[in-house]
Amino acid sequence: IFEDTLRWNLDPYGTAPEDVIRETLKLLHIGDTDLSAKLVSKDLSAGHVQALCFARAWIKGSPIFVQDEASSSVDLEQEQAMISMVASEIGR
Repeated sequence: IFEDTLRWNLDPYGTAPEDVIRETLKLLHIGDTDLSAKLVSKDLSAGHVQALCFARAWIKGSPIFVQDEASSSVDLEQEQAMISMVASEIGR
């Protein structure tokens, strides 16, 4: 996570529509967040960092999504959200 805005951290090239970013955050139970808020990595928990990295990869729409303990530091609610998101994509 870089010390820049939430939006920039999730979409550094500025190609994703805002509604896609907001929907991804909603699906991950991150909530209604100010995308222009500055992130300071030392103020984020390991779980927040993992959730934001997962969101960034999801928003990018990569055809290959490799995860290694992607939910090891997130709470149970976010872990279930991540599992549901991946399962819904596999089922398409």
